[in-house]
Amino acid sequence: MIAANDTAAFPLGTTVESTTWRAHRYSDSIRVTSLRGAGKVGKRCPEFTVMGDVETVAPAVLWAVEEGAGVETMRAMLADVVLAGLEFYESEKRGVDVPARPAIKVCVPGLRATFSETEASILFIPGNLRDDTSLATYKRADAAKAYAWAQANAARLPTMTLGEFRTEMSAIGARFS
Repeated sequence: MIAANDTAAFPLGTTVESTTWRAHRYSDSIRVTSLRGAGKVGKRCPEFTVMGDVETVAPAVLWAVEEGAGVETMRAMLADVVLAGLEFYESEKRGVDVPARPAIKVCVPGLRATFSETEASILFIPGNLRDDTSLATYKRADAAKAYAWAQANAARLPTMTLGEFRTEMSAIGARFS
């Protein structure tokens, strides 16, 4: 049995990416971000958000992301949803603020970590919740180093201790708080 708020086409909490678009499904919205200028200084990345009952537009968004639709095509397609009673918002992000590659996420008992090109954070949760340790990168350059490390070491991460993680980050020059 499928929950009422779950969709087969684009489930809640899912991120779909292509070489040119990243779309994320929230409970009441879909956010679509252009990756054409992602990670680049001086470039802009248009971002479109559709809010409301997005079930009807989800298949079209998935198709446009997979096909690599142009920015104007995506804008026109999503702007038309206001005719169906949905809300449409357009914004723009600086290219350097949009990670060009997908985030690496690790979520296992005792550890939650997210590494992207622009930020990285990790939470060690021992048996006692009062002793948990949360770490985050200081700078964007530290996040980039940690992301490169995580690409090569994601399989090892679930078994690492806090001390081992700090040693590894120190060895690559990535500073965490």
